Amino acid sequence: MGFPPVPVTEFPPCGHWPACNRTQLYQGLGKLPPTAPPYTTPTYSDLGFTLLGWIAEKITGKDFKVLMQEAVLDKLGLKHTFMTTPNDALGVIPGNRNTTSWAGDLGEEWT
Repeated sequence: MGFPPVPVTEFPPCGHWPACNRTQLYQGLGKLPPTAPPYTTPTYSDLGFTLLGWIAEKITGKDFKVLMQEAVLDKLGLKHTFMTTPNDALGVIPGNRNTTSWAGDLGEEWT
């Protein structure tokens, strides 16, 4: 492609596996280059929702998982919607639980 190889020291210590903790994710945000110049094109980022979750925690003083459970899941009567990996007996897992991402850990990116 014409680009020089990225030095190993520039690779993040986390990401898909292992998942980033909050400190690693926050520090990594400062290293991300823009994907497009400002005001030129709409872009989508899951990280925006992660940041929004952190803001909600700060405002309410509650852990995001607790906040979601109380403010959304319980109020909608969603008894089988989970923020973390549920018991295997609650789902149909086609194949191995790890290769299907059933037991995946998104770390701080679950928001």
